[in-house]
Amino acid sequence: MASLGKAQDATIQRFMAVATGTDVLLTWEVKLPVSGITEYRIFRKINQEQNFTQLSTQSYQNGKALYEFWDRTIFKDTPKWIQYRLMVVRANGSTATLDTYITVNPTSAQRTWGSIKSMFK
Repeated sequence: MASLGKAQDATIQRFMAVATGTDVLLTWEVKLPVSGITEYRIFRKINQEQNFTQLSTQSYQNGKALYEFWDRTIFKDTPKWIQYRLMVVRANGSTATLDTYITVNPTSAQRTWGSIKSMFK
């Protein structure tokens, strides 16, 4: 399980990452009501990488409080320290970010399964 980040945007109540088998499940909860948000962007940085890679963009859905994203592309190597970033994008162009961290130590079976899955993408 990941550590909980501290929101720079008061609309996000929590942002978590949990390793589940060969994937990582990211969840975030929005404090309702919300106004002005257009989308959420998910980024990832592995080990000592210098830059984040954008993984996904999800549109804000009016009245929806719980969001999730499955990162199914991480189990290809040895142990990893992963930093995920959730960016909240508002209609006026402003953004706020929230980070969470997780350390995963995949078994050889998980690494093999991750490699097999990546061949079929």
